[in-house]
Amino acid sequence: MEEFNGRSESVSSRNLSLFDNIVGLFKDDDLSRISDSNLYEIKFYLSSVKSEDEVLMALVESIKEKIDEILKMNGESSAAKEIAIMHRLIFSTKMYIETSVGPETECNAEEEAAYSEEFQPAGGCETAGAGLNAGFFIENNPAGEAPQSKNEREKTSQALYPAKITAGKNFKKSESVTIDAEMLNEFVVDSVENIAESESALLILESDPSNIKAIDSVFRAFHTIKGSSAYLGFNYMSDLAHHAESLLAKIKEGKIAINGYYSDLLLNSVDMIKNMIENARNGLLSAPDEYEEILNLLINSCSDRPVQPVNTSQDEPELETIKITDNENRHITPSLKSGQETDSTIRVKTDKVDRLIDAVGELVILNSMIFQDPVLKTSKNYELYKKITQAVKMVRELQDISMSMRMIQFKGLFQKMTRLVRDTAKKSNKNIEFLTYGSESEVDRNLVDIIDGALIHLLRNSIDHGIESPQERLQAGKPEKGTVKLSAFHEGGNVVIEVTDDGAGLNSEKIISKALAKGIIKTSSGLSESEVYNLIFTPGFSTADAVTDISGRGVGMDVVKTSIEKLKGRIEISSQKGRGSKFTLRMPLTLALTDGMLVRVGEHKFIIPVLNVQLTFQAEASKISKFEARQEMVTHQGRTLPIFKLGEIFNITDAVSDISKGMVIVVNDGKAMSGFLVDEIIGQQQIVAKSLDGEIKNVAGISGGTILSNGRVGLIIDVLEALKLARKK
Repeated sequence: MEEFNGRSESVSSRNLSLFDNIVGLFKDDDLSRISDSNLYEIKFYLSSVKSEDEVLMALVESIKEKIDEILKMNGESSAAKEIAIMHRLIFSTKMYIETSVGPETECNAEEEAAYSEEFQPAGGCETAGAGLNAGFFIENNPAGEAPQSKNEREKTSQALYPAKITAGKNFKKSESVTIDAEMLNEFVVDSVENIAESESALLILESDPSNIKAIDSVFRAFHTIKGSSAYLGFNYMSDLAHHAESLLAKIKEGKIAINGYYSDLLLNSVDMIKNMIENARNGLLSAPDEYEEILNLLINSCSDRPVQPVNTSQDEPELETIKITDNENRHITPSLKSGQETDSTIRVKTDKVDRLIDAVGELVILNSMIFQDPVLKTSKNYELYKKITQAVKMVRELQDISMSMRMIQFKGLFQKMTRLVRDTAKKSNKNIEFLTYGSESEVDRNLVDIIDGALIHLLRNSIDHGIESPQERLQAGKPEKGTVKLSAFHEGGNVVIEVTDDGAGLNSEKIISKALAKGIIKTSSGLSESEVYNLIFTPGFSTADAVTDISGRGVGMDVVKTSIEKLKGRIEISSQKGRGSKFTLRMPLTLALTDGMLVRVGEHKFIIPVLNVQLTFQAEASKISKFEARQEMVTHQGRTLPIFKLGEIFNITDAVSDISKGMVIVVNDGKAMSGFLVDEIIGQQQIVAKSLDGEIKNVAGISGGTILSNGRVGLIIDVLEALKLARKK
């Protein structure tokens, strides 16, 4: 047995694990290896690295400086073992490289101290060359790594190297910095806001090149991102923002006229910074693949003789600039001057707001239970009654305030859609005027992501399928430029979003033909116009003659319908051939609190969301009929409706079965009107929706529950699911 760094170990065992010893190569005072692991990391910093070959050679040379020391311990021939180790190192490992721009000629004292203390080999920073620091990660092949070894390796790695923003798994320029988590979060949030502001202003600038406020807004956003990213050491982002800012300065000075080329270049720069911000949020910060190309284009644009690429395409006509208009917010807000007052805000994590809303929801339930208590109703203590009434009002006010904290404006979403319309129109070679209304309307932030996906498909559909080509519009006697409108507004306790276009409208004949060809329907007879239009929501349905990257696969409209139904909402279509279409989305403002109609079915109480209710009535016996001797129907106000009994749907034996003795609640599932039969309508109230647990969690037709004023649980009916169940029976 021989001594190896204070440990007793055989020569043969060390010969079998020479690669393991490499983990200690760059720590002069420690050549020990970490046992029970076959995956290690070596990280060190070099200077003057300019290419992948130089990186590899620098790595090999650094290892060879120490390799003889290891080989002497093993008593082996240096020449033979060097070859074996290099072969294993190069062919059995993956090498990750990360670089960060350093000083032009030398490292300052703080940088040298920081590098030397944690990662750098003896000798500190070198002064020659371009000062490009490179970090390396070398891993043995982990494919056959045992779980125990993996756990030990991960623990060791976490202990050696603190959480960092690091590069991806390839030879790519990237940065490695250590940042406080809270500071990083602040940077991401601020940068997202700034980049959104710059994108919105660029789109306005594209249609109004003389808009000085728009130029200032973009300039200000890039300048802020440049400063904050440089402060945190995100040099690639800072450089890109700097050169974009330089281009904007020339535009502002009148040295460069904004046109489609420069608009595309600046918007591509925005996209790249978005990408880098998102990478930073996820713990990565690397330059995107197109980084050098975009950076060079920006640098060239700022030169004394900028050269624009020549468009050689002969088949794409030059289109007018796409006009973007927000009819309620057409100006760019100027920066505030010193001393000018502004609203003060603080950032609060959404989970804290959600917990507050949950607590207020419990207060609402408790409030209702107290107010409905029979003891209070019969009490003659009017002073107590007055105080409780006042408490009820205060809880309601607290409820409104807490709910408003979770509401956000549509403005950010509309800005995103503006960019989408602009890019889709360019791809489709169509002239579009995009109008937005109600961008300051609010909606629950938890609903925004779902609404986002639905709007993407609706707007792409309007541009690709709805708006005709400029030539077709002229032939039809329409303006060459098509119009797409996006609007949002509140209606009762709901939010309504409308997407309208002045295109060709839905082609009923083509929809029916495609549906018959795909076997979606067997016959078109008896289909109403609404039912024909709703065929476009069928999975796999598309009227496109060819598949493109915009549409044609038949998944978009199906996604829209599914998304809106998840929000307990519905979608309506109106269309006129040759004049355009309108898609209307209706959904609750929030899923946490909603207005519900409390009904009794037998001895059970249910809540039907008011959003789905069209009207209620008591049926006359003379108006009741049967269709095909099975389905009961009721005629009301000239319309014949199928009636489904909630008692039968949920197997409640003591529920009313005679339609004339119950109440009919007319609901709309987006396809047709139907009626639910209940024993009694108790009233309407605001409810706090709760998820269900246990066996009742997966009951079909039930979406959740709420605590009623008597302390019992009321089940919330999923109208769409309940109708599906009824039609199967």
